[in-house]
Amino acid sequence: MTTDASVTAHLKSQRYGKDRVRLVKVLRHADGTQDLAELTVTVLLEGDFESVYTQADNRAVVATDSVKNTIYALAKLQPTVLPIERFGLTLGRHFLGTYPHVSHVHVTIQQHPWHRMTLDGAPHPHSFTRGNGTMRRTTQVTAQRTGPHTAYAPTGGSRVHNTSLEWTATVESGFCELAVLKTTGSAFTDFLRDGYTTLPETDDRILSTNVDCRWRFTGTEPAALGRVNYDRVYRTMQDHTLRIFAHDNSASVQATLFRMAHAGLRDCPDLKEISYALPNNHIFAVNLAPLGLANTGRDLDVYVPVTDPSGLITATVARTAAKL
Repeated sequence: MTTDASVTAHLKSQRYGKDRVRLVKVLRHADGTQDLAELTVTVLLEGDFESVYTQADNRAVVATDSVKNTIYALAKLQPTVLPIERFGLTLGRHFLGTYPHVSHVHVTIQQHPWHRMTLDGAPHPHSFTRGNGTMRRTTQVTAQRTGPHTAYAPTGGSRVHNTSLEWTATVESGFCELAVLKTTGSAFTDFLRDGYTTLPETDDRILSTNVDCRWRFTGTEPAALGRVNYDRVYRTMQDHTLRIFAHDNSASVQATLFRMAHAGLRDCPDLKEISYALPNNHIFAVNLAPLGLANTGRDLDVYVPVTDPSGLITATVARTAAKL
């Protein structure tokens, strides 16, 4: 705590680390084929760093450049950085086990999609094309020390990795910016009307959105989290999102959102809750009447995308606890 003549202040919270660490790892297989993983990684540390802020004492600081180097080193030492959830757990455990004064490690990873090229009807062994636009797979891993939290003390510069580390973790994964659109099968009627309402009702419209979806896993025990089939959950959640978006005769974005999340909880028992953010990317009919052209009803086929403002529909759907 520091004081001066006019104010008393203390450090309420802090975290720091390295942001936007770009990483590509190539996986070379015995049959001559290759795969790659492109990631963007952020690692932020919490712990006994108060003196760094309040006393200008840097002795406890794990330099952000060292954080970056550690990410690359662990990527080299692991046979793969996929699935990204397990790599996040590896990073969290490393920083907790290496630095006793670190209490929490916050790891955020985005995976940028690359898909193997298909040429002459066959997958190419080492050439790829960028996947679905800007869509990315994501995870947020928070590792927390549960055993003794040691205040930082100078040790001469050497630290030994703690093999008896007591810790827990939370994992929240998802995907973001999945662009989807359907030209029919969406309505919006019977909504509240008052003196500020000008939007007409419609029983058929274009529905377009960029899906952000996140799901939180149950449990905090690292060994159990390490056994989760993260790829299966990811595929299931993306499949439900696309299928329900396409097939649901949508009465509203809200109703479609709930059906997506409910299906995910039904088929992914490892999940405790699912969150969606669905911006309503409006695409409106162009008024061609001044030009003497019909563009309404059955004749409607020319539209204009409107980027701003847009609707934004969000919700978190949680698993209901079983009644005893």
